[in-house]
Amino acid sequence: MSFKRKVALLLAVVMILTSFPSSIFAAYPSNPAEFELYLENNNIFTESKLLKPANFYTYERYGLITYGKFNPTDDAKFSRETGMDEPRYLGYTDADQLYTNSLYPNDDRGTKTPIDWLNEHSYQDVDYAEKSWALVTDVNQKNFMLSDMLQFEGVVYNGLTVNAIGQLKAKLLNKASLRNGFSVLTEHKAANGKLYYATFYGQEMGGDTNVDCDVYTQNSTYTLKADQQTLTVPVTVTATADLRGTYVKQSHVKSLRACFGSEKSLDVGNILTATKTVNKIFSRSDLKVGSQVVYLQGNAEMVSTLSGADAYIQHGTKAITIIVEPYPNAYVDIKATVNPSSKQVDGSKDELVTVSVNASLVGYTDLSNIKNWTIYAKLDGEDLTLQTKTNAGGVLSSSANFSFTVVKSKFNADSFLQTFRTTAVVTLNRAIDGESSYQATSLPTADFYKVAPVPDPPPTGGNIKPVAVLGYEETVKAEMFGILILGSRPRSTK
Repeated sequence: MSFKRKVALLLAVVMILTSFPSSIFAAYPSNPAEFELYLENNNIFTESKLLKPANFYTYERYGLITYGKFNPTDDAKFSRETGMDEPRYLGYTDADQLYTNSLYPNDDRGTKTPIDWLNEHSYQDVDYAEKSWALVTDVNQKNFMLSDMLQFEGVVYNGLTVNAIGQLKAKLLNKASLRNGFSVLTEHKAANGKLYYATFYGQEMGGDTNVDCDVYTQNSTYTLKADQQTLTVPVTVTATADLRGTYVKQSHVKSLRACFGSEKSLDVGNILTATKTVNKIFSRSDLKVGSQVVYLQGNAEMVSTLSGADAYIQHGTKAITIIVEPYPNAYVDIKATVNPSSKQVDGSKDELVTVSVNASLVGYTDLSNIKNWTIYAKLDGEDLTLQTKTNAGGVLSSSANFSFTVVKSKFNADSFLQTFRTTAVVTLNRAIDGESSYQATSLPTADFYKVAPVPDPPPTGGNIKPVAVLGYEETVKAEMFGILILGSRPRSTK
């Protein structure tokens, strides 16, 4: 057994004590200020009845809380247990009784063993032993300490229990918990009539008791789409109390919590399972484009009713893959038409024109990020004619109709082409790659004329395929073999 383990199990041995200090075995507190704060937070006396202060250095070296000055060279003797000189006393209890160092070498007992003392019935009643056991209110804890095999100077003696010795002959110094062992003080009378004391130690109740932590996500791969800024992954952490030992019961769970980050389940006792579900939000700014593995860590925390030192923390990890798509190549597609697009006028009156605008957002799918649509239209170059319509968001397309008057004074010439400037703007709730909106412009026209245009003549020239025409000459003369023949023949024109 290592020195650290022995120190963790030891409490002071005294001949007549009215109270004994507490034993805490943890890395915290690690300095005098933390030590004092720890005592206050756990309702442990910071001073003895005679105002002796709690000694941090005794706690630091032995894991024990004593009061008053501690002199490591005071009546020191070499101890086989630690391989160094150990002082006889470690200070005082909170009742100002001398606190005996159980690592100080025992008085000479010859060749006798604790079993010999048991067989010889040499164990004696110990003052306050009955009271020390009456203070144990947990039945399972008490039965464990009464029946557990005791060890002395590193040797476990089979059959040596408090029940075998007798409760009145074994004063409880330190109660067992899930993680810490217990100790009892005994006195026995040797053959020479002298009274000797011996401190026995028992095991911890929980043995391999632990708490398990599981981190769960519904999927192992998630995708942050091109038009998304954040990705939400529901994470469930489950804490399970893994109690081991005949005397360890569910009622010994003072609190069990499942934790993810700063989020924790309710601090509930007397349970074996606790869960906490948290929506883990990943931001695009914290990720890189492409595939990456992200580790989700949860914690399971458990504290027992038997001792604050029975604090268990277990970590659980879940690896998920996040695929980040690059920003979208989004743009607004706009189509604008006018009615009428062409009209003959005589210039005697104004003309009414309707402009219809249809716009859509291309390369984008996140409807929740579309705040609204705004569509503008005006006579090109005439700002005072500007008209605006705003439509609701949450959609990928939007449309609007506008009415304009083209004044008759513009019809002085034989023809006039009126141009309209239309613009569609979609505004986003959150910027995408620095863009908080997308827009596009279209310039439709309406043609007004006084004289109908003359259609172009049909094309002529060498591009027309020649057509054969058959006709007849009146007379054809031919002489064949000295004979004159009169008749007609066809002719061809092209």
